[in-house]
Amino acid sequence: MSIYLFAFGPAPLVDSLIALSETAHLVGSVGVKHEDEDSVVYHQLAEHLRDIVQDDYASPIMIFSPQLGDRFSTIALSIPKYHIHVISGMNVELLSALKYRSDLSAMIAHRSKGDEESPLSTNDESLDLDSIVDFITAQARRGLVILNAFLRDEGEESNIDASILETDISELT
Repeated sequence: MSIYLFAFGPAPLVDSLIALSETAHLVGSVGVKHEDEDSVVYHQLAEHLRDIVQDDYASPIMIFSPQLGDRFSTIALSIPKYHIHVISGMNVELLSALKYRSDLSAMIAHRSKGDEESPLSTNDESLDLDSIVDFITAQARRGLVILNAFLRDEGEESNIDASILETDISELT
């Protein structure tokens, strides 16, 4: 199985996040002009997916967007045919965390060799969409806890509701 990863949003944001996180080898860039009409942005994303993913409709596509409910996440979710999952809140830490998944690096290296006839064989069963989403969620939680501890003085109460760290994403769907 192959998983395709794309950062989708305004070109300056997408390009800078991928450069800062040093993930150009893992995450494809779909940067668009912010002032373009939604229909133009939709067609740019659809064409990019068609060019890269081609007819691989079974493999999951993970699209990182800037913000939940923004035009980019909405447009990404409206693309038909593909198995698309949108992760909102794209930032440097989130993209950087992907570098520490050796299974993703192996998959990308295999795909870049152009050997499409022999599938990626790995003994690691963790290369699936759910494990990647769980990994990203855990990284985001850890980042929030570290940031919270860093921003408050010793002895101060937290202004972050810790219950959000316990939210099961499946409850929201």
